[in-house]
Amino acid sequence: MNIRKSLFGYEGQGLPLSVLKGWWQALEKYSSDPEIDEAPWAFNERASISMLAAGCWLAGGVALEEYSTDKNHPDRRVKAGRTGRGDLFLRVGSKEFACEAKPHDLPLPMPGKSLSVESFASLKADYLKSVGDASLVYSDDGKPTALLFVSVYHEGEKLGRNGRVGVDALLSELKAKRKILGASQMAWYFRKDWIGKPNSESARGLPLREMGTVLFVGNPKKHR
Repeated sequence: MNIRKSLFGYEGQGLPLSVLKGWWQALEKYSSDPEIDEAPWAFNERASISMLAAGCWLAGGVALEEYSTDKNHPDRRVKAGRTGRGDLFLRVGSKEFACEAKPHDLPLPMPGKSLSVESFASLKADYLKSVGDASLVYSDDGKPTALLFVSVYHEGEKLGRNGRVGVDALLSELKAKRKILGASQMAWYFRKDWIGKPNSESARGLPLREMGTVLFVGNPKKHR
């Protein structure tokens, strides 16, 4: 794996490392294209799902997005299921995952600052939404898996070296709070050359750094 322009890693257990390596490769290839000036993690849920699907294919597995399937009823007292859609199916070797995903936008805290109570509460709420969706997955489709794709950005003034310091501090804080979320795994990818300089423009016309993405993976059974 040749990824030299980025800061990436993972901790915990969830998706196979081969899939995470493929995910990093897919993100690197997309964001390194000279004709593309926007980050794949900065669009929406489907765009982030497609990058992870690409990672599974690169790992030698198979992936299927937005597929029709049966699901459990939200009311556990109702035995009859219902027809719905699965966000992402992954298979690598003998391991199968039926994933439900949610996106979350997270502004990088100012240098020396931690995540606000409100920011973490919002992140946790979106993670628990993905857990709730994953809890309705039939196990026949694969291991029910919750995914939260976090897009980390900074809008406004120049960061310079403070950008990398801020990213390192954010990753350390998110690692410490992973267990509070209840996530079994956390993986991340940040473009080193996008941390200190703008690579886009916000809706307000301000410099925007679409720095990178963090992926939380969880098992809904642990939240019951």
